[in-house]
Amino acid sequence: MTHEVTPPPATEEATDRDSRRMLRRALVMLIKLAIAVVACRFLLSFIRGVNWEQIGAAMSQLTATQVAALLVLVAIRQTDNAAPMALFISELGLRHAVTGDLSAILVSTVAPPPTDTVMRFSMFKSWDIDVSHGAVGVSLNTVTYYAVRFAAPVLGFLLLLFAEGYDSTYAAVAVFSGLVAVAIAVTLILVVRADRFAAAIGRLGGRIGHRFRPDQVDPEHWAEVMVKFRSTAADTLRAKWAWALLTMVGLLVVDAIFLTATMRFMGIPSAELTFAEILAGYLCAYPLTALPFAGLGVLDAALIALYTERGASDEATVLAALLVWRLATVLLPLLLGLVAFTLWRRANPAEAANVRAAAATGEVPEADDLARGTAQPSQGAAGTDP
Repeated sequence: MTHEVTPPPATEEATDRDSRRMLRRALVMLIKLAIAVVACRFLLSFIRGVNWEQIGAAMSQLTATQVAALLVLVAIRQTDNAAPMALFISELGLRHAVTGDLSAILVSTVAPPPTDTVMRFSMFKSWDIDVSHGAVGVSLNTVTYYAVRFAAPVLGFLLLLFAEGYDSTYAAVAVFSGLVAVAIAVTLILVVRADRFAAAIGRLGGRIGHRFRPDQVDPEHWAEVMVKFRSTAADTLRAKWAWALLTMVGLLVVDAIFLTATMRFMGIPSAELTFAEILAGYLCAYPLTALPFAGLGVLDAALIALYTERGASDEATVLAALLVWRLATVLLPLLLGLVAFTLWRRANPAEAANVRAAAATGEVPEADDLARGTAQPSQGAAGTDP
């Protein structure tokens, strides 16, 4: 005779932990939904005021040669966008960096977090890149990108100051964004300078995280992880930070060249809006790309206001140029990302299972599962890494 083993009933602590986890997920979903609703309402109100006939007439002026030139700029832009990751992860290479970047754009748009992060680490596994090296590269890439994002208005203000003259709007944005950029840079410098700084910052972040996820975040474990990160990241950052910053600034310049080209193709002369004014305006508004969908609607409205204030007389043509830029830098990378991710997924079905699991469960697979290529979602250990 066989006896069935009855599993022990769930403890009250485990039940409370599951309830808190479900409540947090629901709260996060509500916040994301609220942000999406506000963004959509802003975008819809922005679209209603657009004269689409004028925009259509402006966009119809583009010739096949001009469209081909813009596509070349898009190719340069996406390569430049992926270059810092290739710099921070020497084993990655530029081709794989572009593939991962395009795939991340697609996955982060259509799937909930942390699917894009799991996708990146699954790709690292398929390319025989150590997970810890990949984690350092992703972290350095993200922090450097945010530092440049908030330093951009400072560069825009200085450019406009020397090329055209003082502007109080640019100055105010530059001061606020510059303080954020300095805070990010100082934090990164402290982390990589000494173990005690890294441990202190990791412990501080862990304490904040512990308030929201007490069952998943251990401040002391975060301190240990940050010290380990420092020892791995310090040499990489010292050797590659200048090149990474240069490529990110180059990305901003390519975007400004794209906007300038579309405006010139559609008939806005340099007498109305110089390249310096276009670049300075884009740098000033660049922090808005941190909003959902790269600031779609909000960033565009800010650029129109900045450019018309500087002298662009035809608002419809400016908007048409922005729409072409949006189509080329948002829609086209999504299509290319679909191709890149599909090809990778077919070539690496085991690693792709992790991505599907993350999209379905919203959990991050354990590091060992990522290394093996098996999709076993994490149950939230007390020492969740930052």
